[in-house]
Amino acid sequence: MKKLTKTIYLPPGSSERFVSLRDFGSSVYFGKDVFMAALCSYPAGYRLAYPAPRRHLVWLCRSGSFSYTCGEKSGVVSKGDILLMPSGVDEELCSLEQSESIFFLLEPSPAWSFEHGFCAPSEWVELVWQLMEKALQLNGSPQDDQVQKQAAGTLLFDVLQKFLHAGNTDMALFRQLRSKLQMSPHIQWSVQDMADICRVSVPHFFVLCRRYFGVSPYAMLKKIRLDQAKELLTSTGYPVKSIASLCGYEHPFAFSRSFKQEFGVSPMQYRAKQK
Repeated sequence: MKKLTKTIYLPPGSSERFVSLRDFGSSVYFGKDVFMAALCSYPAGYRLAYPAPRRHLVWLCRSGSFSYTCGEKSGVVSKGDILLMPSGVDEELCSLEQSESIFFLLEPSPAWSFEHGFCAPSEWVELVWQLMEKALQLNGSPQDDQVQKQAAGTLLFDVLQKFLHAGNTDMALFRQLRSKLQMSPHIQWSVQDMADICRVSVPHFFVLCRRYFGVSPYAMLKKIRLDQAKELLTSTGYPVKSIASLCGYEHPFAFSRSFKQEFGVSPMQYRAKQK
């Protein structure tokens, strides 16, 4: 059988700025050496298909969104999401819109032992981006700037490690919640319902929502519902009234108003533009 090869499609307007972290001290992420890293900007249509890669991939989405497949798992990552894709498993990524991301390629040893992915606070993502920009600037600096490199590398990987160890448990529960909301947007979810799934009190749930998603619980739920509505408007011929009900809106008028506030057009106008 012919062995499949790696495929990358870079549409016009793509940008990949590679950052070597070899001279930045203890460049270890998830307990593994970093082989390669890059700051990336892609228009819609970027595609990576990689059968059984030799290295682990960490993909941090700064803006926009990407669809992904990793073995038998698939989904969409958007702003703040961190996707963890282990070596030896077929993977595919595709940008759905203008997007920015950071990726790290990690050496395969030791074996992968982390969750599939989670979401990070927006300020944390921006800090990592800024530190990577600094590392990129220092890549071309003279050898006598080694002290700066060591300081930048120590700070960058300290930030990465501290967030991962502190936030992994919370985000595992938040990921379960988001999956439940996406599967059942029609349910009239209360904040108490959502907090119970995350095993925290309502006040603490508000704090965590702000920290990890940058919005209130109801704003998070509203975005999930409206994103589901967009998908249904594009992929089905269901009447707007039915889509409103499936996405948790009791009244079509309230749905249309929320949809227009979020996307700038009515549901019918959005559907017409997709044809």
